[in-house]
Amino acid sequence: SRTLNDSERKLSTIEKELSAVLFALKTFRPYVYGRKFSLFTDHKPLQWLFGLKDCSSKLFRWRLKLNDYDFVIRYKPGSSNHVADALSRIELNNNDTNPQPGPSTELSPIAAEIERMIETVNSQESLPEIRDLL
Repeated sequence: SRTLNDSERKLSTIEKELSAVLFALKTFRPYVYGRKFSLFTDHKPLQWLFGLKDCSSKLFRWRLKLNDYDFVIRYKPGSSNHVADALSRIELNNNDTNPQPGPSTELSPIAAEIERMIETVNSQESLPEIRDLL
């Protein structure tokens, strides 16, 4: 979640929602790229985004960026999506609307891979000696 800049405030509602999706996917790419996942939104029109035949060139370009990911858009009413509601109300403490990645984001792919390996080993009952090493 982040604060919108002046040009983003002028976007239509669906463009703002899609911009948020693209920002989230860019931020969490190390965790979601190459994996099937569900994207929950409280903006129902996003469910039909890929079915639109006539859309603006901007929406079309953004849709193409989304094709890199394997996901399903699922509608979840805002009233039942408390976590997202709380996150959407967080304001940045500074004017930096585009923070630069730091060491923690650069190591994210490695951490995600290690976590996945640990989950795999823990799910295997035939590998207790390896599990003990972790």
